[in-house]
Amino acid sequence: MKLSLRKPTLGRAKATAKRTPNQRQPRLMEGQNNDYVFRRSRTITGSASQHVSSTEVQRRDITSPRLKLHQLHAHRRRIALTLGCLLALAGVCLYAIGTSLAATTVRAEGNVTLTSKEEQDIESTIRSFSTAYPGQAFTTMLDDKRLASYLQKTHPDIASVYLARSPYLPLNTFVVRFRTPLVAWTVSGQQFYIDDQGTMFARLHSAAPSLTIEDASGVLPTDQTTSVASKRFIRYLGQLLGALEVRKVGTVQRVVIPASTRELDIYLEGRGYPIKTHIDRNPEGQAADVASALAFMDEQKITPSYVDVRVEGKAYYK
Repeated sequence: MKLSLRKPTLGRAKATAKRTPNQRQPRLMEGQNNDYVFRRSRTITGSASQHVSSTEVQRRDITSPRLKLHQLHAHRRRIALTLGCLLALAGVCLYAIGTSLAATTVRAEGNVTLTSKEEQDIESTIRSFSTAYPGQAFTTMLDDKRLASYLQKTHPDIASVYLARSPYLPLNTFVVRFRTPLVAWTVSGQQFYIDDQGTMFARLHSAAPSLTIEDASGVLPTDQTTSVASKRFIRYLGQLLGALEVRKVGTVQRVVIPASTRELDIYLEGRGYPIKTHIDRNPEGQAADVASALAFMDEQKITPSYVDVRVEGKAYYK
């Protein structure tokens, strides 16, 4: 009788879960569920305390001190990032407000004091400039000359404007420089002033000039076709007076418009004769001819009845 040496086989336990392709499933013991399965790269939860409440045991989510520290660091990073974003956003908003032309104030250069109405008018014009030119709505991209040209359309008494850089945001202050008049001219019963750039304006912010224009042309200023107060004539008059002042030929005492509205007679202090000029000539060149002619008269001790510099490069006298 032959004996079998094979060991008796044990019954295989029935699989408790189906295996999916390429997925390793943990083998569970009897009465064990997935909540107690140890998995790779997982932190074992537990508590170092000897006293654990029944509620925490039932929840089965007791966090270890190491995991608590990790979660605290992550929470701190989120708070720091949020605060950093809020501060950056506040800085951008403050910079935008501080450099915007919408938040500006205006003051005059020197001892000139503006009325509240004048300040409001100029500030309103500056805001309308930022609307007309959105690309220059901020002071960092502002063109002072373009802004001054825009202001001069409604405020011809303004000579220039510049931004006073203030360390205190969000407030910008524009400083306005007003024109200094050289001569006064009454046209149609209204008083006007002309500066050295040949610009006429009505609002005066300094002492009135003592020099006035004597109009002997006989042309009515209300006649728009032949008016003496044309833009070309006004520009020439102001630039000529400014050039004579630069040349230091003497103080202009009288300015007379003769019968011809294209000419201008200048009388200097201490000289009783007129100097005849013409608006078709360049004001600076004509002022240089006047200075040369007067130097010749003084050298030769000549007292003429008039000096004529209406022709370029030449001077006549009688």
